Amino acid sequence: MPFVPLKPEELRVGLYVKLECSWWNHPFAKNKFKVTSQKEINTIKGIKKLQLFYDPELSDSSPEESTPDDSLDISKSQSTGPTQEDLQREQEEIRQEQIQACSEHTTELQKASYLYQQVLAQTKIAMKRISDGHSAGIKSVEQVLSTLLHSLGDSGKSMAIIDILSSYETDDPFITHALNVCIVSILVGKEFQLEEDELYALGLAGLLHDIGKQNFPTMLRMKRTGLARNEQQEWVKHSEMGKTAVARFSAIPESTVQAILQHHERLDGSGFPLGLVGDDISLFAKIVMVADEYDHLCHQSDHAKSLTPAEALSYLYDHYVVDKLMSLSDTINAMLDAGDDGANSVVHGQENGVGQVANQSELSEEVIAFMVRALGVYPPGSLVELTNGSVGLVTSINSTERTKPSVMICSPEIPRKEARVIDLTKVDDISVVHSIRPQHLPKEIQEYIFSGRSA
Repeated sequence: MPFVPLKPEELRVGLYVKLECSWWNHPFAKNKFKVTSQKEINTIKGIKKLQLFYDPELSDSSPEESTPDDSLDISKSQSTGPTQEDLQREQEEIRQEQIQACSEHTTELQKASYLYQQVLAQTKIAMKRISDGHSAGIKSVEQVLSTLLHSLGDSGKSMAIIDILSSYETDDPFITHALNVCIVSILVGKEFQLEEDELYALGLAGLLHDIGKQNFPTMLRMKRTGLARNEQQEWVKHSEMGKTAVARFSAIPESTVQAILQHHERLDGSGFPLGLVGDDISLFAKIVMVADEYDHLCHQSDHAKSLTPAEALSYLYDHYVVDKLMSLSDTINAMLDAGDDGANSVVHGQENGVGQVANQSELSEEVIAFMVRALGVYPPGSLVELTNGSVGLVTSINSTERTKPSVMICSPEIPRKEARVIDLTKVDDISVVHSIRPQHLPKEIQEYIFSGRSA
């Protein structure tokens, strides 16, 4: 049944109402909902320029079905209804709640930014010491990993740190990349439910995966394409050089050393230095290689080509998971077309065909899937367009519905400190359309969203 007009004085608990007014004129998470309290009735009555409707079928009862006692109650509530002062007080309470939520989010980001800067400085020292063979480097990396493991164990802190990864700029991209790969690797490792000592070894592999480049010329450190022949010959040595640099320290786990050596291997055998295939590559190396690729997609030397975190995850998923599944489907169909023998070989996995298909993808689809679980489809810090036309900043992910994060709504009409944070899992009529690159937004919108984020 369609919505029908409703007068504010006819409001009562149990009515399923629709509010037609500016999105910013009411404090509710959605504009269609069932009234559950007198407080909500008072708030609705205080909304300016409101057209009010209700759905009789979705309501507990329609105003026409009210009993005489109900009518008396309504009459009584009208005669003792809220004063203007009451409405103003309730509106102020809602405003203060929004200010508090926004302030807490900003404070968390500022703390994460400060922590990131401190760990970044420690990482630079650690990389130099390890590369030079100084034992003090071990203490430095232990401090870095201890800080990160503690912070990433807290959901709120980890969301803020993920946000910082996508927005932090530095004059030393080599060190920043090392730290980012370390953090993402740990987050993915947590999805694999690794033990604390395993997360330490994995994080260390992420932090030191490019230690073999430490003494490369600055321009060559972050270069991945367009290498001259002599540069390519030097560049491909860095995995073995990295292994040599860390293997001299007995305190560095063997699993870390192995991952550093193997992080440029690929499941299809196209990697280096050993051309390993599939499960010959360690889990830690599989995680680090995906984290490495993800961060490079997000932070390319030409900033105009850098992808948003959501775009980077989508690229990895489409390129290494969807394409592989399509290839697998084509191969199975071809083998089935070959007859019963071919079909049996697919079912039982007894022929080389299936094993070869399983290793066709360069990167592990399982690791990519776990990365999406860890970071969300729209990682914190992502800018998104919503179906109601608003721009939102993702503040946190929802583990049960990863396409419905919590977002801070951007509207220059509302003071930044009062910006609303909405959990999209609790809103039926609003969802994410797509991610947005910051540079595609007007300058004033960028300033509104990112103000007050740095420590």
